[in-house]
Amino acid sequence: MEEVNCDSYSGMYVLPANYLVIGYGADWADNCFVIPTDQSDDPPLYEVLHDVALSTEELVSTIKSGAGGCEKIADKLSIFVGNAIALKT
Repeated sequence: MEEVNCDSYSGMYVLPANYLVIGYGADWADNCFVIPTDQSDDPPLYEVLHDVALSTEELVSTIKSGAGGCEKIADKLSIFVGNAIALKT
């Protein structure tokens, strides 16, 4: 998790803005999934497309606006995890 958030794209851009990368697509070269760490104990989950921005400010703005390759996947992380568990059973 440290490498993903400190040394790789997009983690190195979102971590300073209180977002945490919690997952990546196949081969670490695809979309990533981020959560804000300063909003609640059950934060929303966002998908960030690969190479959508080149700075912290630009990436966070794109995440918040939902434009340019970023999308809110779930209003709460628990909803996303609950849906994933339901699909498995």
